[in-house]
Amino acid sequence: MPQPTVGRIVPYTLTDADAEAINRRRPNGPMGRNGEGAVVHAGNHAAEGQVYAAMVVRVFDGPYANLQVFLDGNDTYWATSRSEGEGHGFWRDGGESTTPHPLHLAKIAYRAYGETTGFKNFRGEPMPEWDDLGDTIQRAWVAAATAVEHALLHAIPES
Repeated sequence: MPQPTVGRIVPYTLTDADAEAINRRRPNGPMGRNGEGAVVHAGNHAAEGQVYAAMVVRVFDGPYANLQVFLDGNDTYWATSRSEGEGHGFWRDGGESTTPHPLHLAKIAYRAYGETTGFKNFRGEPMPEWDDLGDTIQRAWVAAATAVEHALLHAIPES
């Protein structure tokens, strides 16, 4: 069984206890209050067996990981000490990584750069299409995208 990695998005299947805890926080259920005021969580009803995207946020020795489950609403659910497997209460490897490939990220970044500069390069000349950049410049954009992806997944502090 592969070790989960922090930042990976995996499918997670809710248990009955998960769904009950989620629905209890939602407006149609009892709302918890603390000394500061109400915490309002809104979203569609959660049920046992529903599958949601979840991000691995912490990995422990062995197959266990803590997950932030992205719910169908404005909230998330913290699923603690879950392991890979089939059925309710387990996450599973979705096969290919759901993190975009660095080449795809580089193309997105290059397009965003162009949209910001009116599709002009640093000399004020028209930007070439991605396929016309040449290998060296394409590799530089991929390296930049990879560095940003690495910083996001590994929480690298600003320097």
